[in-house]
This record gives sequence, structure tokens and C-alpha cells, in this order.
Amino acid sequence: MSVLQDACPPTPLSEISTLYLHDTGHLLTDDFTYFSSTPLGVASLAQVHRATLKPTSPSEPPQEVAVKIQHPQVARFSSIDIVTTRFIFATIQRWFPEIELRWLAEEMEISLPQELDFERELENANTTRMYFERIPESMLKIPDMLWAKKRILVMECTSPPPRSHSTVPCVMVLL
Repeated sequence: MSVLQDACPPTPLSEISTLYLHDTGHLLTDDFTYFSSTPLGVASLAQVHRATLKPTSPSEPPQEVAVKIQHPQVARFSSIDIVTTRFIFATIQRWFPEIELRWLAEEMEISLPQELDFERELENANTTRMYFERIPESMLKIPDMLWAKKRILVMECTSPPPRSHSTVPCVMVLL
């Protein structure tokens, strides 16, 4: 169950590039004029890189984006984690019948595949934005989701409000 931990090393850019090519059919350099080799953040399921989208027309300015890319082996190992979790919780319940944990394994079996689907994340972000746009006093900013594949999500990279000690290069809401 090492895949789903919170202290994760970044996936090397060479593996990110290979995943991108596999999932989109083209190279990172086909879509981006700049793609940071160092991720802005790394989590158990994915990492986020700052990039600049290539303009689609000469009059269009380049756009700063955040690219969320799933770690290549996560989907394969997550199914193993689900089976392992189910086994561990069933064993605990066999020895300690008063501790009911099977529901947690069942919930993980439902939610983890959803967490791994970035196309679904794009839909959820757009739905959430639509709801919060109806609240004029809301200060929640959900970046524009530009496009997604199952393991890749490209979104607007917005600057944070000015702060005296801010080192955060962009703000993202990763649902």
C-alpha cells in the first residue's frame, strides 16, 4: 500500500512525457512552449506542473496553465491496494467483531476509481464553479478547466492574491 501515501517522490519528467504521449498521441512540446521539469506539487495520485500552452492562432496569447498528471503506476497499484485493504479489514473484523471496517473498504472501492478519473474531475470542477457563480459574495475561485484525459488535466493557472511572503506560483483547486 505504498502508492497511496502522502510523502511521495515526484515521477521523473521522462515518465511524465511518456504517459502524456501515450494518452494524447503527441509530445509535450507539441502542446506547450514551456513545461516545468519540477512539479509545483506532488501527491499520492498525481503531480502538478506549471506550463505554457501553445497558442492555437497567431493572435492568441500564450496561456499559463497547471497540468495535473497521474503517476503512471497508480491505477495498477490502486486495485492491489483495494484488495489488500478489504483483506486487512475483514481480518480485523474476524478477530475483533465489534470493529466494523468493511464499509471503509467498500467506500474506497467506489471512490478511488473516481479519484483516478480526471475527466470526471473536470466535470465536477465545472459543476462546482456553476453553483458558486450563483453566489455573488463567494470568494471561491475555481480555475477554468481547459481539457482532460483520464490521467491528465489541464487547467488555468491563476496568480494568488498579493502576499508579502507568498512563494506559490499559482493557485489550483484540485477536486
